[in-house]
Amino acid sequence: GRLGPLALEPRRPAPAVSPDEPGAKRPRKPAIGVDQQALEGAYGADAQRAEKRRAIELHVRALEHAAACPGCERKACAKMAGYLRHAASCAQGAACLDCRRIDTLVRLHARRCTLDLCRVPGCVSLRERLRVESWKAALEG
Repeated sequence: GRLGPLALEPRRPAPAVSPDEPGAKRPRKPAIGVDQQALEGAYGADAQRAEKRRAIELHVRALEHAAACPGCERKACAKMAGYLRHAASCAQGAACLDCRRIDTLVRLHARRCTLDLCRVPGCVSLRERLRVESWKAALEG
């Protein structure tokens, strides 16, 4: 995978730095792996669903920000803007995993969007299509 040989070496402890020093960075907390079985056993599937919903919500927010942002320093913004550029020019369409993921985020965004001039690519046309489908379903049912 993406981990090189250095990933197997133990981490060195962060130097003791007073948080009051100018320019001082707080030591990073070690990453905590989530044991899915333990999580499910302790909290049940509800905790997993809640965590997944939270992650999806963060991705939708990143999509909304990146679509309207002229270019900022946020890492998530730059990454999402790259995905949006990719989706706009990708020839594979539905065969591309990244494009399918962006399409899913756009759909989730469009379901709740109320802006007439939304900057998320495809939102306005998707909302119109969803509105027409909903209207047709109401007439048939």
